[in-house]
Order: sequence, then structure tokens, then C-alpha cells
Amino acid sequence: MRSPTILGYYRVLGLLLMALAAAITVRASQPASGISFSQVRDGVAGYSRRAQVSVAPGTLYGSGYLNVERYAQGRAVDWVVRNLPVNGGAAATTFDLGSSGQQYQLAAYVDFSPAPLPDDSALRNRTPFVYLLSYLELPPDNPNQFQDVVCYQSDKKFWTGQASVVAVQVLVDAKNYVTADATGWIVKGKDSSKTLLITASHNFKDNEVEKTAAYVNFQRPKCGSGLPTDQFFGDFDEVLERNPKLDFVIVSLKPPPEGKKYPAPLQPLYEEFKPGIVVSLPQQPSNYILLKQGGYYYDIDNKKRCQVATTPAINERLGQIDAKCGAVQGTSGSPLLDAADTEGSPYAIALIVGCRETSPKNCKPLSAVGYKMSDICDYDAGNDGKKLLDCKKPK
Repeated sequence: MRSPTILGYYRVLGLLLMALAAAITVRASQPASGISFSQVRDGVAGYSRRAQVSVAPGTLYGSGYLNVERYAQGRAVDWVVRNLPVNGGAAATTFDLGSSGQQYQLAAYVDFSPAPLPDDSALRNRTPFVYLLSYLELPPDNPNQFQDVVCYQSDKKFWTGQASVVAVQVLVDAKNYVTADATGWIVKGKDSSKTLLITASHNFKDNEVEKTAAYVNFQRPKCGSGLPTDQFFGDFDEVLERNPKLDFVIVSLKPPPEGKKYPAPLQPLYEEFKPGIVVSLPQQPSNYILLKQGGYYYDIDNKKRCQVATTPAINERLGQIDAKCGAVQGTSGSPLLDAADTEGSPYAIALIVGCRETSPKNCKPLSAVGYKMSDICDYDAGNDGKKLLDCKKPK
């Protein structure tokens, strides 16, 4: 399940503008249509402080970044939406409305720029539009709960494990810089001289290796703000092992650029799967946002942790597992981490390869699907395997 995105390898050029912020003036351009706002309404708690901004598909042409500055009494008061990537399709995110209770309108300046804004100076001292608010009823469980991975930095086990997760990008149209985006992770192998990456087999074909790369450290430095500062591309070298039935592929990576270093590998673990086991799912969910996110909680109030779910019998016979955690286009290839506690070494217990679908390309809420790393490890160590992986078995 890989997601096409009109950014490609050249998205890094947009990020480099941050380094030139002192010399470049980014001019705000307020869209005339296609933007709507809704206040979130809870059936129990009533009207909340949370609101959602939505971009209608096809109304903002090309790739760019959406920013929203909230105004009150004619003055800019808060940069509430910061550099939301928009790629010509629909996009949405939530933000703090500033007040609870029923609100009828929102004064805001909305900006759509080709490059990220380093700050909100271009949004201030403007004439805002007044948007009428509709109301959005959200279910008790947020359909796909994502937050920047750094938001969970206090969980040392998760924070260490997420470092191995990278974006996988396949350049499918060099002329228009179109990529197919997914997730992968640096996996621990028996040969420490090689850097191995594992991802879902369906994410790319053998003849696409030269056009595929790992985008490392593509994540925010702060929870909800900032842009990547230490990201780099690591080129794929060769396919070492592939199993379409278990939907995994292992590749070697070429040496990183000078001065850069690949993250430490994540070790696969044999784990007995039972519904209710607490897990986490660091990923690059490109259909939601390009930046690395942590599937950590699954409810709106950030209290219910992601967990192993019951797998339908027909899918269980195929060796699949399910997790109640956010999964969208772009999630495929992510590691499912053992998260029973927040101490000790992180381990990958499954390879997430997609989601349960309500229709083609539409994921059911909270329906991550994958294969056990124990099965992948057994295949790798067997007669048909390449004996590449260093897998840990419980004592």
C-alpha cells in the first residue's frame, strides 16, 4: 500500500529554503475557495475547543503548504495550522479553536505557499476572512490517531524504536517528480557490515530498485511544529530477499552521504499474539501527512493505547495479524513494536503491510494488518530463505 505524492526526491529543495529564510521573503497567498472549517462536537462533552480545517480535492492546484493564522478583534493571535502538506487532493487537520462552547464563525488568514513558512510573520498584519463554522461529530475513537513521533519522546522504548523507521520513496515519474510513498525500517541482520532495510514486498518491484530510496529522519523536531533538520536520502543497493506471500522484501542500502549515519537497526522478535497486547506503530503515513508519525493512542483523548486486535478467521488462516491502530496509504512496511512497557530495548513483532479496506484504497478506521516477524524470520532461516535476519527468540 504505497501512496503517490507529487513531491518526489526534490521535496528536500523546499526544506532547504528554511536555511535561506533570512534572505528569502515567503509571500502569503490566501486561497479564494476550497477551504472550510468545522468545530468538533462531542455527544457527551458538547462543543470543544478543537476545530478542523478541510481542503476540498482539486481546489488547490500543485503541491504546497497550508497555514492558518487565527485572528481576534482584528489582530493575529495564533498560528494554528503550520505547514500542512497539500498535494492537489483532499487534506485536513485539527487545531485549537481558542474557545469552547458553540462558535459560529472563525476569523482567520489562510495561506497556501509552494514552500514551508519558517514562521508566521507573513500571516500577521493581514485582513482575515470570516469563515462560517459547520459542526463535526467525531466518534468516541479517533479513526486514525497520529501525532509526531517526538510527541512520545518520554517513552524511551518507543523513541529508540522509531529511529529505525524511514520513508520509502519510489520515483515513478521523474519529469513531474511523482513518487510512490511507503514506510520501511532498518532491520538487524547477521552481517553487521551491511545496512539492511525491510518493507512490504508490494511497495516496489525489482526493476525499480535504482529509482527507490530511504528518506531518513523525515520528522518534526518538536511536537506539532518545526521542519526536519537532519534528513537525508539513502539509496537502495540491491534486493536480497523477497517473499510475496508474506509480503516482505529485504534490501541492502548503499553507504549514506558523507557526514551522515544510518540509524541503529531494529531487531525482530518472536511474539505470541493475543488480542489486547499493547503495541505502537511508528510510520510515514503519506496519505495523512508526509512527516513521520507515531501510532500510539487510538482515541481522541490520548488515553487508549494501540493494541493487537482479533483477526478474522479467514485472514488468520493466511497468517495475518490485526492491530487497532491508525493505518492509511503510506503505512505499509512499518514495524509493529512491542510496547508492553516503556523500558528496555524495542523489538519489532510484526511487519504492517496495509489495512482492512472498506473499498479499494479506503482504509477502515484503526485496522492495521500485517504478518508476524516470527513467520518472516522462520522463512528467512529456512531452506528457501537467505538467512539474513538476526531474530530474537524469547528465553
